[in-house]
Amino acid sequence: MTKPEGMVNWLCQRANPTDDGFILEWDSEFGVIEVPCKIVEDASPNRFVFVLGWEADAPELNTTVEFAIKSEGKQSLFEVSESGFGQGKYSDEAIEEHAHGWNHFLINLAEFIG
Repeated sequence: MTKPEGMVNWLCQRANPTDDGFILEWDSEFGVIEVPCKIVEDASPNRFVFVLGWEADAPELNTTVEFAIKSEGKQSLFEVSESGFGQGKYSDEAIEEHAHGWNHFLINLAEFIG
């Protein structure tokens, strides 16, 4: 799930390694979308945090994604959060778009981890 070869099974079409993370790629009707992904914390399998760099010249638009697995008795709770959207019209639209995207990607992730 947290390595490039795993991410292509649920999150993106390609994940090209860099020195501190990877470049996530998606094919779209507008061409290839590339988003730098910097790993901030890798405490797998319990916690994994990365920063998505949406605009190279606007770091204030970066978002932080956190995955955490917590034991709850005989079950496990899987939490996902994405933060750093800021405020205003752009952030409201981005939150809505990302929520829609996570619905899709989490279905893929559930199928991947089975």
